[in-house]
Amino acid sequence: MRISHIISESIIAAAISICLLSVQSCHKDNVDRGLHSKPIEFETVMTRAAELTDASLNFFKVTAFIDDVASTQFMKDEDVVLTSGKWMYGPMKYWPHQDQVHFMAYSTSLETNPKIRPDFVKVGDKFQSTFNYTLPSPENAANSTDAENQPDIVFAFRTGMTEQDGSVSFKFSHALTALQFKVGTVLPNTTLQKIELFKIPNKGTCVVSSTSDDNVSFTWTLQPDFQRIDYLQSYDSLALTDGMVISEVGSPTTFMMIPQTLDDKAHLRLYVEVDGVSQTRQISLEGTTWLPGEIHTYTISLD
Repeated sequence: MRISHIISESIIAAAISICLLSVQSCHKDNVDRGLHSKPIEFETVMTRAAELTDASLNFFKVTAFIDDVASTQFMKDEDVVLTSGKWMYGPMKYWPHQDQVHFMAYSTSLETNPKIRPDFVKVGDKFQSTFNYTLPSPENAANSTDAENQPDIVFAFRTGMTEQDGSVSFKFSHALTALQFKVGTVLPNTTLQKIELFKIPNKGTCVVSSTSDDNVSFTWTLQPDFQRIDYLQSYDSLALTDGMVISEVGSPTTFMMIPQTLDDKAHLRLYVEVDGVSQTRQISLEGTTWLPGEIHTYTISLD
């Protein structure tokens, strides 16, 4: 077995736009309307990703602060939801007449997993949030779908905005590392049974920070009490052909992992059958570094 490894580092830089031009309120706040002028609307730019894309993003949460001495909170974890083709939030917020507003947003590809609720704070002249994250526990069933149950997590900042800037345009960046698999060349009658990530640390802490140009910086560290977990994705005897992109067959099967540098205990295992004979292939992941926003594509050749 030969496995070539391609890292795409352009996941953050390559942007696909999704316009949320018609952000509307479920309710109108008459008090706010008396104090403010135009309603606040949102647009987004979704970075190219494995799970969250312009087509799959259907909700995000927004927090905002007014740029005053006290950094008064203006919005807190407000839901912005795609409803009947329109992006809705409520109660409606209106631009302050003079003050700038700083916005932060986040979303996941699985709304209820993980249940992250980051609190954003101002540190110096920037905003940041710290959250703990544990990869979802593997399934015990024979038909494991760990990759399908690992969500994508994205964050965005937009600071110093005023009514004159128009709508708030977010550029979301990805906090985790995406792992995908494709086929190089394979022997005839080869089927894939499972892909396993073996002995992978499962708990991390992430500091999310805004940068001067409203990009996002992620700093990950492993938590001291992490465990080494085996993550398994089953493929039900998937017939492999040259050039097949395994991660795009059927349900998305992209592993979304905590960024880290792996040690000698971490391995990648493949369970295949060739002419009906079961085989297990394994390679070491020692020294591999997974960075936030990267897509690592492993190309498998069995010839």
